[in-house]
Parts: sequence; structure tokens; C-alpha cells
Amino acid sequence: MHHSTKSKGTGDQSTGRGRQAGCLLIVQDPVFEACHDALRHSWDDVWFVRYDRLRDRLTHIPTPDVVLCPVIGRRHDVLDVAAVLNRSGFQGKLWCLGLNISRPTMISAEIRAQYPTLKFEILEPDAIARLFGGKIS
Repeated sequence: MHHSTKSKGTGDQSTGRGRQAGCLLIVQDPVFEACHDALRHSWDDVWFVRYDRLRDRLTHIPTPDVVLCPVIGRRHDVLDVAAVLNRSGFQGKLWCLGLNISRPTMISAEIRAQYPTLKFEILEPDAIARLFGGKIS
């Protein structure tokens, strides 16, 4: 599934305020279903991709600035996504939702140890609220 808008970005990716410039690729998961509309209206270009199609899609869509995924999805986790991105030469940011995880520093350390060039961040609930204009739970 894809949705793209063509208006100029007026937000700042680091603050999550306003419209985000650039391309956001979302690795589909039920956690994102409730916020599809907010995501579509928050970024210039938004792509939704199933995990099993991620590697193929990275070669057929605009290069994403940010890839967003859950820490643990139904059939994959953030380490799986990081491995695909690393093999594909991804140069953007990997963000994952830090909802209800007990050891975020352990996850961050593992990602950084295995993929030191990947720009990785766990989004905490306040950042998620700013990014999506509401709360994901």
C-alpha cells in the first residue's frame, strides 16, 4: 500500500512537530493500523510495506529517509528489519516504537553492536505523540 502527497515539508524530523519532510517507509504491523491517516498526513511521502517485501521494495520506491517498525511485530522484530536495511545499504534512520518494552537500552545496544552504521532510535511515548499528533497504544 502506498500513499504519497506532494506538498513541501514544513516540519523538523528531529522534533516531530508539523509536517515531516522526506519519505517515511513503515513496516506494516497491526500497531500502525489505528494511525494510518495521521501518518499519511504527517509526511511528504509515506509507504507501507510488509516485512516479507521490504528488501524488494527498497529497490523500487524512493529512498526512505526514515524506516519505522515495531520492536516486535507478528512475524519480525527490529533486528530482522535492521538486517534487511543493512544488507540493502540503507543510509537513513531506523525508528522503532518503544511501547511497553522493559529494556530499551539493551535493544539499542544490540542494534548498535550488530549494525554500527545504522542510525537507530527507539521512540518513547512522548516522541510518538508528537510525531503522530496523538498516542499509539
